[in-house]
Amino acid sequence: MENTYIPNTTLPLDLNDELDLVIEDNSNSEETFLQVLNGLVKRRGIGNNQLADLTGIDKGEISRYLNGGRQVNKYHLCLICIALRLMPSRQKRLFDLLKEPMPCSIGKPDTQELIVRHCMDGCYYNEKYTVTYCRQLLDAAEKRKSAEISSVKEGSE
Repeated sequence: MENTYIPNTTLPLDLNDELDLVIEDNSNSEETFLQVLNGLVKRRGIGNNQLADLTGIDKGEISRYLNGGRQVNKYHLCLICIALRLMPSRQKRLFDLLKEPMPCSIGKPDTQELIVRHCMDGCYYNEKYTVTYCRQLLDAAEKRKSAEISSVKEGSE
């Protein structure tokens, strides 16, 4: 989270993408996470700098991710999925290739995981689900949590 900021730009919805409507059972099992991620980024027609702007992730970090210099962390992959407005099946494919569970798929999720997953599930279908919107929801949840902790501390004194 320390390498992110709230971006000012978003990609438009891409509901007319016929390739997304095809079941991905025929996908190449030899493809790597890096190949699939780079293919999705190229298919959306954006470069490293624009992806950094869309996600709020440092440009150097994006470059290392897309060139294979560093493995994408789970939180950044969530931001990339939201920014690219990937449909849920494509998101799952990326998480499977990274060998990471999707948010809310294991154990009891916390508020942050629920918010991120909500935004991931909606980003392909609704323009309001952007990285900026997700960050605003996360910030609001953190403020509520801080206020609750403060009120509990005041009540115990």
